[in-house]
Formats: sequence, C-alpha cells, structure tokens
Amino acid sequence: MGISRQGIQFDANDGEAVNIVAVFGTPRKHQKQHMELLASLSRLLQQQQTRDRLMQARDSEEVVSIFIPGGSSIS
Repeated sequence: MGISRQGIQFDANDGEAVNIVAVFGTPRKHQKQHMELLASLSRLLQQQQTRDRLMQARDSEEVVSIFIPGGSSIS
C-alpha cells in the first residue's frame, strides 16, 4: 500500500490525483481469495473515514491497524 499526501496524477476520469494505491500479488490458484480481498478493500476505501485515517497515518503500523478489526484510532 502506498499513500501520497500530494497525490499522483493518474489520468483518472474525474481528473483528481490519486492518494492511495494498493497492489496485490497472489497465485492464480487463489483467485477467489484475491477477489474477496479486493472487494473488502474496495468497501473499506469507499468510507471517507477510512480514507481520512489512512491519510493521517504516521507510519506503516498505523496503516495496518486501520485494517485490523478493533484497530487503534489515530488521534
């Protein structure tokens, strides 16, 4: 997962810069799990609160805590 506070121009349809990028590498035999993970991440990133917390994260531990149920909140 990469987070850019300045944003990256990505030629998006809406013209907005991209701030959060996620990359997955999974074996072909685990396509179902890959799709489930992608769907879960998509649902989480649709929430403004999740995106805000990711943008405020100070380090990778805080980023990981956002995706763990009951993870700590960023203050």
